[in-house]
Amino acid sequence: MEKLYIIDAIGAFFQRKSNKVTNWSKINFHELETDNKVDNSLFKKIEVDFRKFIQQVSEIGYNAISIDDIAHLVDFDNYPYWLKDKISTYQGWYERLFAVAREYGFNIFVNTDVMFYNEFIDAKTGGSRSQAVKLLVSAVAKYVLKTVFRIGCEYGTTDKILMSKSISRLCRFFISMYRDELPEFINSKAMGIELLFT
Repeated sequence: MEKLYIIDAIGAFFQRKSNKVTNWSKINFHELETDNKVDNSLFKKIEVDFRKFIQQVSEIGYNAISIDDIAHLVDFDNYPYWLKDKISTYQGWYERLFAVAREYGFNIFVNTDVMFYNEFIDAKTGGSRSQAVKLLVSAVAKYVLKTVFRIGCEYGTTDKILMSKSISRLCRFFISMYRDELPEFINSKAMGIELLFT
């Protein structure tokens, strides 16, 4: 089995200078949008910077990237037209960026929280945790995405025992949350979907 040397590939998306504190751990999608519409004028520079990044990290041995995020790649049947239109634009962006990554032989993993939410997902699932899980599984399966699940992080602590307990609690929660859906995840794996948990 090929070893994965994976690197986060979101840097090219930070195109707008800001005087505010920047969270570099995920793409600030709101900075790529104006009046709820994606600002296509930014994409050319993003694409140029992304290609430069991929070329450079390829030369030092990386063979996989992770990139944000499933919430901006998938849509659902109850999404309003404006949201479908916005996601369609992002899908076009990602299609071109993924083509660049594949050109250099990269595996591509798309990040997601255990479940992302908006008012339309809440309406579709009725607030049900199990329905939300099924919706996420269907989204991953629909687009056959290799996926990195973010199940939690610890900020500002050096207490290894505390961190270990927190991670253990998170894992128990995650397993309990997904227990009923594990057969679907296994089937998804058989379809060629790969999952990473961070």
